[in-house]
Amino acid sequence: MGIASTGSRAACALALAMGMAACSRVGGIDASNVSPISNDDTYATLGYLWSGAQGAIDREREPSASPFTLTLNYQLPCTRGGSGSYQGTLNGSQSGGTGSASLAVTGALAACQFDNTVSVTTISSSGVTVTGTIAMSAGTWGTVNLHMVAPSVTVNGVACPGGVDVTLTGPSPSAQLTSSGTACGRTGDVALP
Repeated sequence: MGIASTGSRAACALALAMGMAACSRVGGIDASNVSPISNDDTYATLGYLWSGAQGAIDREREPSASPFTLTLNYQLPCTRGGSGSYQGTLNGSQSGGTGSASLAVTGALAACQFDNTVSVTTISSSGVTVTGTIAMSAGTWGTVNLHMVAPSVTVNGVACPGGVDVTLTGPSPSAQLTSSGTACGRTGDVALP
């Protein structure tokens, strides 16, 4: 009985430890692949790479003319050091507040540091691109269907295997978007922060 009890206790302790580890991770990203970038850092990287393009879009008012070309420029708030910037255009047409625009934005981050809930995350990437379409409805930005690619990304000094190649979808640029694809060797669908 002593051996069975010890084995049962060990199994319970292992199950509890695994459950606690699972609870501490952000859900949705496939953790089965071995990656030098943690699940949480992968999630934070996706969110921060998107935040640069989102910031560039949010700084512009919806156009009243048609066709339109909006020039996008945005400096990332790298709150702990480093730098990051996004530039590009939104080109489109609309009539009576309904239409669509094509987004083409490129970004670069050089040791951009930001607070990631419990730690500081540092991201570098020389070639982030975000392309795709954004709908307009009732004079405001609507449904988003974008492709974000960053072939070379470093997170906390570690190379992100495979970089980032995801599709971003959602009801508007300012809403919470869903990322589907591969990031730092992990594949899955997650709602970005």
